[in-house]
Amino acid sequence: IGDPESFLFYPLHWVFFFSQPAPWFGVIVMLHLLMAGLFMYLYLRQIGNSKWASLTGGIIFAINAKIIGAVFAGHITFLPVVFAPLVMYLGERLIVERHWKFGILLGLVLGLQAVGIHAQLLIYLAGFYFAYFVFRLAARFRKEKDYFSWNNIFRLGVIGLSALAITAAIVLPYILP
Repeated sequence: IGDPESFLFYPLHWVFFFSQPAPWFGVIVMLHLLMAGLFMYLYLRQIGNSKWASLTGGIIFAINAKIIGAVFAGHITFLPVVFAPLVMYLGERLIVERHWKFGILLGLVLGLQAVGIHAQLLIYLAGFYFAYFVFRLAARFRKEKDYFSWNNIFRLGVIGLSALAITAAIVLPYILP
C-alpha cells in the first residue's frame, strides 16, 4: 500500500484492478486526453485568452508529443500530468477570487495528481508549480501591498492539508517510523 509506484489510490486506475486492463487502457488514455484539453482551455480562458486561442491551446496540449509519446511507450504513469493546467486554473482562481473553496479544490487535485504520477515527474511538477505561483504572487503583490496576510497563510494551509489528506496512505509510511 505504501509503494508510490503501485498507484493503488489513483481513482482513474482502479478499473485496472478489477477487470482486464487491455479493453480499458484506451478508454483511460482518451479520458486523460479529453481532460488535458478541457483543463488547458479553462486555464487559458481564466488568464484572459479568447475562446479560439484557448480552444487551440487546449487541443495542442491534449495531443502534444510528450503525452502521446509517453502513452504509446506504455507509460501510463505520465497521464496525471494532464492535471497541471487544472492546478494552474484553480491557483489563478484562488489568487484572484481569494475564496477558500479553491484552496480545497487545489489541494485535492494536487493530491490526486500525486497518487497517480511517477515520483520523478511529481518532483518536476512541484518545482514548476512553486516557480509559477511565486511569480504570480509576486506580480499580485506589486498591485496589492497587503497580499501576505493571515488569510493567505490560511489558504496555503488548506491546500496543504487537502493534498496531505489524499496522499496520506503514500506519504505517512515514509514519515512515520
